[in-house]
Amino acid sequence: MYCFASASDEIPEFSSTAHWLAQFGCQSTETSMRKMKKEKRILVDCFDNHSRSRMLMSLLLMHRHGIIDDADLNEFSTGLQEWIRNSISSLDGDVPE
Repeated sequence: MYCFASASDEIPEFSSTAHWLAQFGCQSTETSMRKMKKEKRILVDCFDNHSRSRMLMSLLLMHRHGIIDDADLNEFSTGLQEWIRNSISSLDGDVPE
């Protein structure tokens, strides 16, 4: 469990542990584990099973999940940049004209 409260914060009395956790912005181990499992799935999707045939999809997923940003994407060819941006737009339902 981790909290965002500082050591100098007064700790008032609360009727339940859940109320105390919520008051100080703490997350339970269960919540933290759920977040870590979600992040693990994203990393596995982006980095697992590297091959040339999957690289375009890996780059698309990395950009969509924020692992690479537009500045990183600008290092690639114009054609690849357009393909990734158009693919993300179509996945989001924004079909380019």
